[in-house]
Amino acid sequence: MSTSTVKNAIKKTDDVIESAKKPAFIFTIGITYVTYIFVFLGISYLLPSYIRIISNAMHLLICFFLIYKFNPLREGQQLTESDKNLIFFVAVFIIMSTGITEFALSFFKTMKNVFKNDLSSTI
Repeated sequence: MSTSTVKNAIKKTDDVIESAKKPAFIFTIGITYVTYIFVFLGISYLLPSYIRIISNAMHLLICFFLIYKFNPLREGQQLTESDKNLIFFVAVFIIMSTGITEFALSFFKTMKNVFKNDLSSTI
C-alpha cells in the first residue's frame, strides 16, 4: 500500500468524522441522558451493575473518538472552534457521568441496606 493511498484513506475518514461529529455528539449525549433516566427509574435497582457498564461503555466510546481525532501523530491537525467546544463538553460530561455513576451506586447500595434492615425488623 502506498503512502498516498493511506493518506487518502485517512483524509476520507477525517471528512466523514468532521461531517458527522456534531450530530453524533448531540445524539450520544441525548442517548446517555435518556439512559441515565431509565437507570434511575428502576433498572439500576434490579441490576446496579448496569450503571457501571453503561458508564464505562460511554467513556470508552468517547476516549476512542478523542484518541482518533486528536492523535499527535496525525499531520496538519487544526483545532477548530467546534473542536474546542467538543473537548470542553466531553470533559464536563466525563466529570458529571463519573459523579452520577458513583452517586447512583452508593444510593442504591444504601437503599438496598435500608430495605433489608426494614424487612428484617418487621419479620
